Parts: sequence; C-alpha cells; structure tokens
Amino acid sequence: MTAVITSAESRKEMFDFALVADDGVLKAYIEMFERFGALEAAPESEKIEALRAFGRVLLELRKSVGNKKTGLTEVQMLQVVGVKDAK
Repeated sequence: MTAVITSAESRKEMFDFALVADDGVLKAYIEMFERFGALEAAPESEKIEALRAFGRVLLELRKSVGNKKTGLTEVQMLQVVGVKDAK
C-alpha cells in the first residue's frame, strides 16, 4: 500500500513545503513517506527503519535552518521529540 495525501488542505501544505524546503529535507521526507506508506504489514525491522527515516527528516530540517554542522544523529533527534525506543 502506498501512502497518499488525500485532503485538499494537506496537499496545499505539502505544495508550500515543497517550494521552500531544502533539498535534503525533501529527499528525507520522500524516503520517510515511502516507508510509512507500507508499514501496515511490515515486519518490525521495517517499522524501525521508517521511524529512523522520520529522524532523518528532523535532522535535515535542523540542518536547513542553520545547524549544518550538527553533531546529532537521527536517533538522537527522535529522542529529543520523545520517541522512547529510538535506539
């Protein structure tokens, strides 16, 4: 199953996001979106990778707003936003 943005409001938000987001952010978002779209029947290892993909989006967003030399990892970014089992 592929994830699809269905509401008009969400599509507009994604369009706006695509216009202003850094390339690294968009690439990480695309990877995350693809992984999250197939999670329903996925094994645990794929669910963990999808979560890490979300961490990469957060990390790329951090870099794009001025923290290009951040020493944080995607797992640490997940921990910052409260994901307890991010390791």
